[in-house]
Amino acid sequence: MATAASYEYNTNSTRIVGTPRTAHLNPQEDFASLAMQEKLGFDALVAANPGVNPWFAPAGTSVTLPTQHILPDVEHEGIVVNLPEMRLYYFDQNNNRVHTYPVGIGKAGWETPLADTRITSIENDPDWRPPPSILKEYRDAGLSLPKLVPAGPDNPLGDRAIRLALPGYLLHGTNKPAGVGLRVSHGCIRLYPDDIRELASMVTSGTRVQIINQPIKWANSNQGLQLEAHRPMRDGNYVKTAGHSNLVKAGTGLKKWLANRRDKQRLFSGVPQPVPNFNLSRN
Repeated sequence: MATAASYEYNTNSTRIVGTPRTAHLNPQEDFASLAMQEKLGFDALVAANPGVNPWFAPAGTSVTLPTQHILPDVEHEGIVVNLPEMRLYYFDQNNNRVHTYPVGIGKAGWETPLADTRITSIENDPDWRPPPSILKEYRDAGLSLPKLVPAGPDNPLGDRAIRLALPGYLLHGTNKPAGVGLRVSHGCIRLYPDDIRELASMVTSGTRVQIINQPIKWANSNQGLQLEAHRPMRDGNYVKTAGHSNLVKAGTGLKKWLANRRDKQRLFSGVPQPVPNFNLSRN
């Protein structure tokens, strides 16, 4: 399995990290297995490869891997989770590195909230005590769920849990890794088992955690403006912060480019795209 992505980070210059990659599907391989192999999210692979059937693409199909990222436009401190991107960034300022991981987030009706919070504790082999809301959901569906699920292979928290000063929400591992990179949780943030172990080994109680909504990110580069767009989420409070005012006001040329990419179903690829002959000021 691929290792988690980690990049040298310079606060004065770094805005784009990683490099684009491609892979070729093996026989009987689909996007679900490729995502877990490459430590990517399933939805991110689908977005980066419009027109490719994620379940039945022929062996040998070339697949774009979304392995280049524009850093979110927030203070680069501690953990940043960008919900539309379904990706977590950890800014390790002691070692001048940024580590990034795909995450699973809350499904519709159980949205992961926007927040600026802190880590309160880190647990190895946590027990899970389902909250009353989840117990009720199971009862309403005619299913049973114990009030305590002990640590072990049946525990949906996996073997690491990072608790936040945000009651009821955690960063944790999972016993169902195929859900990483999807909106499937009851609001918590899921990571691949190896990723949560690595992250838990680097952070401490008190580490800042920002949960944000930035469907559009951008950065100037030597090739001009680079823009990375993820499909906005339209539920909960997300729509209130779905726009990017600087881009909206940027001018006719950029608006036409955005409209053209939308019309061709190529805007929300989650992959940085060059905007020819354009630079954008960060005032």
